[in-house]
Amino acid sequence: MHQERGEHCGKSANPAAAPKACSGKCKTPCGSATRVWVVAACEGMLSLFEKTVDAKLKLMPQSEQSVFSSLDNFRDVLALAEDRNQFDQLILVGGGSDIAWVQMSLPSSVSKHIVAEIKYPLIAAWFTSSPTQPQLTQALENLLLH
Repeated sequence: MHQERGEHCGKSANPAAAPKACSGKCKTPCGSATRVWVVAACEGMLSLFEKTVDAKLKLMPQSEQSVFSSLDNFRDVLALAEDRNQFDQLILVGGGSDIAWVQMSLPSSVSKHIVAEIKYPLIAAWFTSSPTQPQLTQALENLLLH
């Protein structure tokens, strides 16, 4: 009977290759993909995207609109989503002052999920160009891929 190098009696000698036990501290099931939401902010406009498993961004329209109707509406949607464990991480993208006012407006239960703040000059016309925001989506995907 032939044994592969690094194996002893059918068990791997590499402890890193062994599956790890779940600590129970995560909000998501062990082994599941991290659910990442991206907030794009520009001149008082906010749009929300979900990162898909193929690293694309999917616009998450609110009441059939691509831009939130108000800051209160945005805050309420994210607070409810956090209560329901619908996302694991948040990425904020926008100009410096846009990121600052988004950060200030979020409840602490939501802001603890922020893993990155990317200062990037978004263009206001991208938010209103069409209901699907193809230019904004493309700009964010290009930014997050690199």
